Amino acid sequence: PRGAVEGRDAVARTAAEGFPRGTIVFLDIERMERMPPAMRDYYRAWTREVLADGRYIPGVYVHAHNAGAVHDDLVAEFAAAGRALEPPVWVASGRGFSRESAPHEVGHWFADVWQGVLDKVESHGGVRIPIDVNVAAVPSPSGVYALTE
Repeated sequence: PRGAVEGRDAVARTAAEGFPRGTIVFLDIERMERMPPAMRDYYRAWTREVLADGRYIPGVYVHAHNAGAVHDDLVAEFAAAGRALEPPVWVASGRGFSRESAPHEVGHWFADVWQGVLDKVESHGGVRIPIDVNVAAVPSPSGVYALTE
């Protein structure tokens, strides 16, 4: 039930912030050695609620260790909702990463984004800030233009 409640909340907050229809909303699923059934139930219910509302597209940020299982579950949820769209997946893993990599080089053909570096301090505009380094198939992974159906 919590996944459903939080899926509806994600939609409401996204709409309240003024994001356009079709924006991808990512759920953060951190690395787990074993995926408990309760976690699978949670993200599946969250995904169902976002899909049922219809204004936004549910996506996930997930570690490479769990990405395959999560992707397969999301494919089933999208199919059950009658959506032909491939679920958006942002995969995290530092193994083998470079800024010249393509997202699928993380080891998952379905990866739209690969996050390979966390909290690297860089200077931008004379200001030093910690950033996460990602490579993506599109300029903005949440953008509506990223969708193909």
